[in-house]
Amino acid sequence: MDIPLLTIVIIRIYYQIEINFHSHRTAMYVCLCNAVTDTQIRHAVLGGAARMRDLSNCLGVAADCGKCACAANAIRRETLLQIEEAQSLPDAA
Repeated sequence: MDIPLLTIVIIRIYYQIEINFHSHRTAMYVCLCNAVTDTQIRHAVLGGAARMRDLSNCLGVAADCGKCACAANAIRRETLLQIEEAQSLPDAA
């Protein structure tokens, strides 16, 4: 059974980000109003939430007081950069 290349790339990106991120720290609450952690934000971005509006819709980030918006946006941007870097790695085929 052949696994499509896109599936392999997505799995590779996901695990590389997870290993890099979880190897040295634990989750941190970013949005106290909705009890959202940085790990949940990273998972949402990996799941396709590329804009702050997407994070707000799926997690409630920055939907109440808004004090978490800057931190959530920084985590979103960092995760998107990690995805881009992982996609640019040469395939191990």
